[in-house]
Amino acid sequence: MTCPTCGSQQPAGARFCDQCGTPLGQSQPAVATDAAPAVAASAAVAAPMAQSGPGGGLICPVCGAANIPGEVFCENCGASLVGTPPTPVSAGVATPQPINVTPAPVTQAAPPPVVVTPALVSTPQPIPMTMPPHPRLIVVEGGAEIPLPPRDVVYIGREDAVSNSFPDIDTTPFGGMDKGVSRRHAAIHHEANGAYILEDLGSVNGSYINRDRLNANEKRNLLPSDTINLGRLGLRFEV
Repeated sequence: MTCPTCGSQQPAGARFCDQCGTPLGQSQPAVATDAAPAVAASAAVAAPMAQSGPGGGLICPVCGAANIPGEVFCENCGASLVGTPPTPVSAGVATPQPINVTPAPVTQAAPPPVVVTPALVSTPQPIPMTMPPHPRLIVVEGGAEIPLPPRDVVYIGREDAVSNSFPDIDTTPFGGMDKGVSRRHAAIHHEANGAYILEDLGSVNGSYINRDRLNANEKRNLLPSDTINLGRLGLRFEV
């Protein structure tokens, strides 16, 4: 179908021209070509603004009919649809798109370094050797050592074969005769508890411990480093 006003082609059954709004389907007098823009302009000014319809079409502001997107005039009443471009609207409810949230990588803290403390190795201490007692007499003049025999009683004097005197310790080699040592001058006792005791055997010139004279047949304790005098012979007791 051809619009008698603007000459545009229209779909069959259209009641109004979608270009100039001229009613179709009845004879219309010819109108000058330059009148169409004036009619279209007046219709555009007078007509209210069209609204978007379902599916993106335009709703006619005059009759409320739905028109195809892009139409200039309403196909139902010929009113102008110029002024509001169609806004595509989805007929259905938009399905929300899933939001992919990528979790941040979890950084695991490095375990603390293991500090290995070396075990303290104790250095074995040397075990002190307990030396067995080594009782002895040291001659003050000269420093000669006279070990005591391992007996409970050790006799000290001068050897004399005529009188049958043979003491355990003979002081003759150390000047015992010249210094007044008797044949049986003194005795040293070793007690069960480990103590040492000096006994004077009734000597003529006496027995002394640290310059203190013993009585005849008197016994007195001996301690290490004690000085013994038999007459004038000086000895030192050590263990």
